[in-house]
Amino acid sequence: MLNTWQISNQNGNQATILNYGARLIDWSAEVTNGRNIIVGYDHVEDYLQDGACMGAIAGPYANRIAGAQVNIDGKTINLGANEGVNHLHGAQDGLQLVYWQLEARTENAITLVHQHLGSSDVGYPGNIIFKVTYTVTEQDELIIDIKAQSERIVPIGPTGHAYINLGEHSKNINDHTLQLNAESYTPVDEQNIPNGSIEPMPEEYDFQSAKAVTASLDNNFVVKHGQNSVPVATLVSPDGKLTLEVCSDYPGIQVYTADHMSTPFVSRNAICLEPQYFPDAPNKTNFPFEFTEPGKPFHKFIKYQLKNTEL
Repeated sequence: MLNTWQISNQNGNQATILNYGARLIDWSAEVTNGRNIIVGYDHVEDYLQDGACMGAIAGPYANRIAGAQVNIDGKTINLGANEGVNHLHGAQDGLQLVYWQLEARTENAITLVHQHLGSSDVGYPGNIIFKVTYTVTEQDELIIDIKAQSERIVPIGPTGHAYINLGEHSKNINDHTLQLNAESYTPVDEQNIPNGSIEPMPEEYDFQSAKAVTASLDNNFVVKHGQNSVPVATLVSPDGKLTLEVCSDYPGIQVYTADHMSTPFVSRNAICLEPQYFPDAPNKTNFPFEFTEPGKPFHKFIKYQLKNTEL
């Protein structure tokens, strides 16, 4: 059964969360003049047919794993393929495809929980308990806190997959400007699997200085390390009045311009700013990554903050 909950505070910072996929489907604040900046469906039932992780917690491992396989203690684990031979956003075990349970709720925060029952054949092995807490703050922040505990060694790395448009939702995001705290990226092959190298960004992908989002992007950028308090990404609305800053303790961020969005949306209707482990990091020894295992739980945060130059 579909359920939604609203969290809010005295400043008018409010968000709506859907239990299916633990999705962020609406977020507005006084600094947005009450305008929702999350692109999504008009009816919650439509999320049941969504194949684009709109607003969802994507995982257990966000992005791609080559060949849908990882090696754990000398044993090959088949996670399940759903994009050709590769594994994307958890495949059949996707966190975006399940009904999360309400664990706790206050006026300005909500915690949802999902227990994944592991497969011995295909999928993530062992039982895993996922918890996600959404919190809105007096500083016009929305914080996503993601935790997981596993009884087996598993690759875990979920992300928030919100589709964002700081302007009019009837238009694309080409007039937004973006700045990234990154000077390198991970090149990919024709299947969007990293080749294992970390390279300086070509001019098209270089957002060290703010510029318009006109390029077609579906790329992982390498965050400058040791700067969790520094925004990983800064997005500015077409009129220059509204800014969204993204902070996280993940080592990378996927920037996706949603070029293939279709009815009821328009192409490039939104941008996704997804803090993450690098794609295929469990199979790349030179990529930063830690397996989750018993006694070594997973814990990451993603923080969005809105600012308005007129207020």
